[in-house]
Amino acid sequence: MAEGSKLKVGHTGTLDPAAEGVLPICIGKATKLADYAGAGLKRYCAVLKLGLTSDTQDDTGTILSEAPVTATREDIVKAVRSFKGEVAQIPPMYSAVKIKGEKLYEIARRGETVERAPRNILIKRIDIAEFRDDNSLSIDVTCSRGTYIRTLCHDIGEKLGCGGVMGSLVRVASGVFSVETSLKLDQLREAAEKGNLSALIRPIDTCLPFTSVVVNEQATPSMLTGNKVKIESLQSHEYPPKRERRVFVHGYDGQLGGLFEYVYDPAHTGERKLILKPLVMLGARN
Repeated sequence: MAEGSKLKVGHTGTLDPAAEGVLPICIGKATKLADYAGAGLKRYCAVLKLGLTSDTQDDTGTILSEAPVTATREDIVKAVRSFKGEVAQIPPMYSAVKIKGEKLYEIARRGETVERAPRNILIKRIDIAEFRDDNSLSIDVTCSRGTYIRTLCHDIGEKLGCGGVMGSLVRVASGVFSVETSLKLDQLREAAEKGNLSALIRPIDTCLPFTSVVVNEQATPSMLTGNKVKIESLQSHEYPPKRERRVFVHGYDGQLGGLFEYVYDPAHTGERKLILKPLVMLGARN
């Protein structure tokens, strides 16, 4: 990269200030695919503290109420499991959700509360990993993007009638990215200081769960400028099954052109014919 030039960097979703864990970072043209990188299911390990409520729905906020926990373990298990599936969740006031152009946490910091519309989320899996002796328990949650684990803890506490707050939170997976294969900030800082940062960067087409296909030499220049690709231009005329509608397309020399989607050619009359339509172009000419 030339001296003085700027490199675009973006992440695929925020974490609560007190949380830790996986946060995929996109660099350069890969930022165009940030929405795809952050679209997968998330997995969290959290501590739910029963008997408390707070203004932030976690234990870093102002405690609003305390109540005895009279629920049995059987009651708690039943309440936790009841949140599996599609759930309507109201975003917390301390969140980055915008209402009329203003972030909710900005409104909350003024001591104000506004009505928030519930949003549908998916709790794919929710399990109790451990009961603790201090009216708290560890939960393991796999959920859709946009789920607030703080609010989930709050809602479980409400269902049990004693209140609940989130004690800690670790995002252990985000889509195909996991904590086991992630790097800590100190590791990135050390690599940057030693000039080895580029060795840690993974090509975007190896990070996302899309198949790769290669076009022949004749079709490569057209593909790299964002034109549609005919199936017969692929080096292999075989193409993924219909459930794999999106693929990375490479030129004959290995250069990544971008993310394409199989669609039926609207210009083709008669029998329907598949083509590859560009969704996000990443090639050197874009």
